Amino acid sequence: MDDMTQYMGNPFVKPEDLVASSRREKIVAYHISEFGRPVLEFASGYQLSL
Repeated sequence: MDDMTQYMGNPFVKPEDLVASSRREKIVAYHISEFGRPVLEFASGYQLSL
């Protein structure tokens, strides 16, 4: 099987990820998605769409 990691985007944090435990992240950037919604980017590489 070919290595497809170069085509993978950053993983998104889902609401279910935040229900069971708290999470402390540093916001390093944000942008507006193609759907017009703000997306926060964290130092860990994860993203959160608002």
